[in-house]
Amino acid sequence: EVDLMFPQGQYITGLEFDGQTVAVTESYEEKKTTSNGTEVINTVKIYTVEVDDISEIYTATFDLDVPGFYKTSHPAQIQFGGKQNPFKDAVKSYAYSNIVSLYSKGIFLENESFNPTNELPRAHFALMMARAFELEVPETTVFTDISSRSEEEKTAIKALNNYGIINGATATTFNPNGNIKRYEAALMINRMLEKQGIKADEGLTSNFTDVASMSSDTKAAIAHLASLGIINGKGNNKFDPSGQLTRQEMAKILDNTLKLIEKQ
Repeated sequence: EVDLMFPQGQYITGLEFDGQTVAVTESYEEKKTTSNGTEVINTVKIYTVEVDDISEIYTATFDLDVPGFYKTSHPAQIQFGGKQNPFKDAVKSYAYSNIVSLYSKGIFLENESFNPTNELPRAHFALMMARAFELEVPETTVFTDISSRSEEEKTAIKALNNYGIINGATATTFNPNGNIKRYEAALMINRMLEKQGIKADEGLTSNFTDVASMSSDTKAAIAHLASLGIINGKGNNKFDPSGQLTRQEMAKILDNTLKLIEKQ
């Protein structure tokens, strides 16, 4: 239950929740006495919505009416439960709801800053992926350049490589500090979907004009993720395959992937 209190004379005339108009389920009047002894009558309207996960962030629009002055709509993001957002710099990110969703799942750890526009090293990408999926970890690895990474990162890299999700930069190196590119992320996410039984229709293509030189596997992965709404282009039919993946982009594609898998 969420109570919204407005100054006298202001009230909601409509509510849209996740793109759907919500009807009033109950309406009644109640008398209240103000601090100066004046008796007023308030109209209470109850809107009821159902959500699948109270830890998710949902979008809403409130139509507010102030008689004789203005009518306006106010967009809002609503979270009914789950963990509070600890990242002060993520509030204005387009992937804010995805960031909070992954934080609630324990995939992102608490910190004052999320740095949404920062580029994402390959080791960090592997770490986020491994936290999202429980995978067996082999005892050994062919990669000779990950010994200085944290134990959790080494475990993540070994597990994802063993599972067939990530490859090395060479036969024996992983290049953990190298920033991951958008096409590389698409390949890895698509491999994870295929492991979960979510495969693209044969011959599926995208309308991106800058992926022609990519491998057939890469083009298929990008087309598959775009068709599922997991990843977007950069406008003007461009995907920017060799562009650096940012942390907020990672949050969006990983959260979208998990939501899709959960629905299967």
